[in-house]
Amino acid sequence: MRQAESVLATSNNISLEHQRKPKGWLSSIVGAFWPEGDDFDRQGLVKEARDVAYRLTDAQFLLSLKDIESREPLLRQVVAETEGIARDYFDRVVSKLLKNIKQKALHIQQEDCKKQYQREAASREEQDQLRLRIDLIRQIENSSGHATS
Repeated sequence: MRQAESVLATSNNISLEHQRKPKGWLSSIVGAFWPEGDDFDRQGLVKEARDVAYRLTDAQFLLSLKDIESREPLLRQVVAETEGIARDYFDRVVSKLLKNIKQKALHIQQEDCKKQYQREAASREEQDQLRLRIDLIRQIENSSGHATS
């Protein structure tokens, strides 16, 4: 938030008088353009801006930045810095999500490999037991055949 106030202060030359008053960021912006003594519905503007902010998704806001810049060339630096802040934020968030997804995918692969190994081991064990039973039966048959002859 301080970074946004700093950007607005340099871009729009907000006076120190308006920066010292403890206000919300939206009130600070409005105060920079319309001082307290002006005959202007500040609360109405602040309410309208908040209503727009609540209705507008982040994606819609970011997509509208280029349109804002083309309509208001004075805001070019603010738009560029806003895009930079958003890019940095999404870089961090996406990196964190990718790391999380990577860990989960690795865990799933390890579990799948473990299950495959267990299936193969169980199958080999069954084959070995079947082979041993067949050998045992042959030995019994062979020894029975030798005993009867």
